[in-house]
Amino acid sequence: MKSPAQPSHLLGCGIVAGPLFLAAGVIQGLTREGFDLTRNAISQLSLGDLGWIQVINFILTGALLIAGATGLRQALRDGPGATWAPRMVAVFGASFLVSAVFDADPGAGFPVGTPAFAGAALGLVWLAATSARLAMTPRTER
Repeated sequence: MKSPAQPSHLLGCGIVAGPLFLAAGVIQGLTREGFDLTRNAISQLSLGDLGWIQVINFILTGALLIAGATGLRQALRDGPGATWAPRMVAVFGASFLVSAVFDADPGAGFPVGTPAFAGAALGLVWLAATSARLAMTPRTER
């Protein structure tokens, strides 16, 4: 019979998830034509012919975070945060798995040929709607 994974091994998975995700994103960002780390989101690397690399990165990071959440639950047992901390880390890991399924919106010049202002229009609409809502809210509700 196979013994369950030790909490320390599972916690190690959670520890390496962040640096691995960032390293893979930076390496891709520096090597992909048209990608600018100062303008583009790492999730946009899932676009184009080499997008599969970022999709794998999302899946691997999500799996590592969920494994880390399992180790966190085992390590904390009944201590402070034993219930919600592992759940929140697991939800964070699941969000990476969801990111692997859905493509990011092109924008800020990536992939090559995408207008630089593609995402800016939505941001302006959101800003206008939020500003209008705040302007209409009586001061007693704020």
